[in-house]
Amino acid sequence: MNPEFGLGIDDFDESHVKRATIASSAEVAGLVIAENLGTALSYGLAPAKALTYLITDASADDAKRTPYRELGVTVVQA
Repeated sequence: MNPEFGLGIDDFDESHVKRATIASSAEVAGLVIAENLGTALSYGLAPAKALTYLITDASADDAKRTPYRELGVTVVQA
């Protein structure tokens, strides 16, 4: 998950299914551990602003969360 690159995945075949799922969803939630915030993967799925909710762990500091909030994503720490 990267605020500029967006949501991504490393599996080409699965990327088609996930893109279709995101495109047909009224709301999208992403579950991302703090260490993966700011990283990019091989196959883009959607821009980060396509997320409704970003759920991450308590170790995600403000610097990692802020770019998503600025895109209008609701960030939840669990």
